[in-house]
Amino acid sequence: MKKNDVIIEQDSVSLGSRILALRKQKNIGQKEFAIYLHVSISTISNYENDVHAPDLPTLIKIADYFNVSTDYLLNRTQCIYPVAALDTQYIGSYTAANVLNTTLQLTSESQTDLVNYLAMLNLRDKLPKSLTLDYELEASRKK
Repeated sequence: MKKNDVIIEQDSVSLGSRILALRKQKNIGQKEFAIYLHVSISTISNYENDVHAPDLPTLIKIADYFNVSTDYLLNRTQCIYPVAALDTQYIGSYTAANVLNTTLQLTSESQTDLVNYLAMLNLRDKLPKSLTLDYELEASRKK
């Protein structure tokens, strides 16, 4: 996960802990966040300590500010990306939503293969470029 790299355990994650983690990751203080939301600093503290929850319009504003989904804030999903990210185009008109829909239609065996392939690609992308070029050069020599 690269977008925000916020990692919070799934079990019993509260709305307040998500807001706090996102605010700290963005490196902003409660005062700055309170100004953005047009609330007091104590209201931000109450949100982060789960004393009070934001109303729906404020929750949406928080999600927009951190560029996450409301479902992520409410711990309904581990997917941090906003729903609009599903419309991100990759190749041609192929979107993230197309990828997800296609993946869900695969057999469980094919889904396992896909996850393994994605893990391999992720590892390859983390290698220094010189190593991947050496590997590609060696592979082309074997042909």
